[in-house]
Amino acid sequence: MKPNVKVVIWMMLLVLIVATQTFAYTGIVSIDTVSAQAGQKIIVPIRLSNSDQPISGISIPLKIMSPYLTVDSVSFSGAVKPADFVGYVYPTGAIGDTVEVTYSPSFTFPIPVMSVNSGLIATLHITVSSSTPAGFIPIDSISIDTFISDGGPSNVRYWKKVNATDNLGNTILPGFIGGGVQVRMPTDIGDDNPNGLPTGFGLSQNYPNPFNPATLIEFALPKTGNVRLEVFNILGQSVSILIDRKLEAGHHQVEFDASKLPSGVYFYRLSHLSGVETKKMTLVK
Repeated sequence: MKPNVKVVIWMMLLVLIVATQTFAYTGIVSIDTVSAQAGQKIIVPIRLSNSDQPISGISIPLKIMSPYLTVDSVSFSGAVKPADFVGYVYPTGAIGDTVEVTYSPSFTFPIPVMSVNSGLIATLHITVSSSTPAGFIPIDSISIDTFISDGGPSNVRYWKKVNATDNLGNTILPGFIGGGVQVRMPTDIGDDNPNGLPTGFGLSQNYPNPFNPATLIEFALPKTGNVRLEVFNILGQSVSILIDRKLEAGHHQVEFDASKLPSGVYFYRLSHLSGVETKKMTLVK
């Protein structure tokens, strides 16, 4: 046997050994908890935090723990995904009670890596059924490690959970913090408001804050009317108009993507026939 062939075989065996091992990693994948009403369309962010090393890929299999929630789509807008990575969603068509979100590097050499410490991974766009009862609906990770029959005398290992790959191809396991949807019903706010509409005009503090590069802004409208939600820099210059149209009365949320803006303090102002309200937020890159 030629020496170079021996080297190739040894390297292949080494790769197989490494692939079965997992290595220490402090990163955490988390799902936000979002409040909603039955019949509402919402967005639920998936986030990465505390990543202590570059990664060359990540896979996040999730289970929606209720038939009342439907994942309409998954968005990578405002996410930390580098340009030389591809974001995949499985299944590719209609999404049922499970969905898998994956970052994969492009086929180049050297293999690209993602070095961010924290940020938005993806956003789930969800419809809450109009018949949803009040309560908390979890969105959890799938964690399977078992052996199944291969149809013959032996079994094969079936393994599926939140996992990532470092820049050397080693498997690393992020921590996971589940989230979900807290469904509110009209009766939650009293019999004097049977329609479940907000009793007043309100603009909530964005979450997270500070943020990088995307954050959620929630607000409440007691009446249907024209709404303008605008973002300004510290000089008072308009940098983004998030909403400028008529909206129905109710609770609303919108995602602000600041990936093209520099770090700093920004202000967001909500204007409606019920009033005008402004709050401050901080972008840290």
